[in-house]
Amino acid sequence: MTRRSSATPSIRDVAAAAGVSYQTVSRVLNDSPRVNADTRRHVLDAIERLGYRPNRAARALGSGLSNTVTVVVANTTLYGYAATLQGIEEAARSAGFAVGVRVVESDGPADVQHAVEHVSDPNAGGVVVIAFDTAGAEVLRALPANVPAVAATEAGGLAGVSRSMVFLDERQAAVDATSTCWTWGIARCTT
Repeated sequence: MTRRSSATPSIRDVAAAAGVSYQTVSRVLNDSPRVNADTRRHVLDAIERLGYRPNRAARALGSGLSNTVTVVVANTTLYGYAATLQGIEEAARSAGFAVGVRVVESDGPADVQHAVEHVSDPNAGGVVVIAFDTAGAEVLRALPANVPAVAATEAGGLAGVSRSMVFLDERQAAVDATSTCWTWGIARCTT
């Protein structure tokens, strides 16, 4: 089979170039110990020569795992939301995950349902809901139990929601910070 030079090579193209089955190419890509060193080298050479890149969606479907995190957020411009989104993205990237963002327009039932349907797709990967507002809280409450999700919430979390939640108790943090401070015209704190 002759391929156009602009076409994206497939796993079967790699297999043909290396003289092996596509299952063997898959084993090499998944670092299986059941592939001998010479075969592995031929497959890796064919991958390099063809410029093959594995299809992440196909790998996720085949393995049941996705290296993707989808963040659901109602606002990407306010400081708290943006800073939380940035922290999630940085942590995910350092762990080898890609990050997608799904903005939920409002806490209206139709908008919440669209967001839930989007992140319920297995290709969405894990879900992080920034639930600092009603829209985020409603998405979190509406997620099916089989969707892997965690939430960043206001202090105390969300009542009646049995998901893992992360929050900063800003009031208690302020009390703790000011309990070691005193004022002499300006605030001075001890360390």
